[in-house]
Amino acid sequence: MKTSGDKFIRDRDAWNACIKTFDLDVYYEYDYLSLDCESDDTPELFIYWNESRTMLYPYMQRQIAGTPYFDTVTAYGYGGPVFFGRWTPEQVSEARSIFLASCRSRSIITETVRFHPLLDNAHLGRSWVDICRAVRPTTAVDLRRPLTDVLADIEGRSQRNIRKALRETVAVRKGGPDDLAVFIRLYWETMARRHAEDWYYFGQDYFNSLFLSDRIDAELLVAEWGGEIIAGCVVMYSSKYAHYHLGASSLAHLSHRPNHLLFREMIVEASRRGKEFLHLGGGATADPNDSLLVFKKTFTAGQEAMFYLGQSVIDSQAYGTACRDFLSRYSGAEESGWFPLYRTPLARLQVAVADRP
Repeated sequence: MKTSGDKFIRDRDAWNACIKTFDLDVYYEYDYLSLDCESDDTPELFIYWNESRTMLYPYMQRQIAGTPYFDTVTAYGYGGPVFFGRWTPEQVSEARSIFLASCRSRSIITETVRFHPLLDNAHLGRSWVDICRAVRPTTAVDLRRPLTDVLADIEGRSQRNIRKALRETVAVRKGGPDDLAVFIRLYWETMARRHAEDWYYFGQDYFNSLFLSDRIDAELLVAEWGGEIIAGCVVMYSSKYAHYHLGASSLAHLSHRPNHLLFREMIVEASRRGKEFLHLGGGATADPNDSLLVFKKTFTAGQEAMFYLGQSVIDSQAYGTACRDFLSRYSGAEESGWFPLYRTPLARLQVAVADRP
């Protein structure tokens, strides 16, 4: 009997069988990684195991435009290697050496890992990547208690705004396919208001894949006032966790406090489904006093779980070549601090150039 080994999986059924066996979060599912794939992207799952431990690591392999090279990145949201059994940093490095050999044989030159705050996999993940840095705190509602206790822990200012929303006849319901167009419009308006990067502007195909199939357990909640949808949120579920995925609201109706009511209903629904945590994510910036984070923490009794980002250069010579080619076309990228440099968003380049003396 084979007691150790490794493999790279691209087949959906084989992939999801592994995810189900280890009861992993939605961010690890094949269909979730496939949601945001470009035409040249390939979802892949690396598995390493022996008699006493197993590691699973899903990511997307991406073609670097105009080059013979590729890179890897975890799904939008969170992910990274997840470790079962007892591991030491040396044993992580052993699995890492197999992964790196495969990457080098396929011209994969860099790796970006968004570690999962609730799984705390950055602890061992530090031995997986070249650099692991804290990005921003996130927050989550602990649902392993009676719902009445959880709701009682919502801070007073949010409790007052929930009551205000109810007094002003705001109502929350589950959205359906007919509500998608309105939610998408509000979502894009919200992203514009926040001056969000281009990749936050998910298109119609993304939402269709998210909602109009049974492959991902996702739900749209909408807040209505006077028969009009004025806010909404997308929640995703796995066996243990619920995740606040995307949110949108009408600037003209924020005074009715629809978001406070939506967050309360997210908690109620996640609890009803028997989830252990509702992860609300972090703020719009890394500032611990970021207003969005502060708002979310009024629903979570102030709890925090740190989001870590991992970065690795797998082939430094090829990375240098790709960066020099990018810099020859887009001056100012070196000032942006983006990794990998050759994927610096053009909006960042415009800021970097404008800030030059």
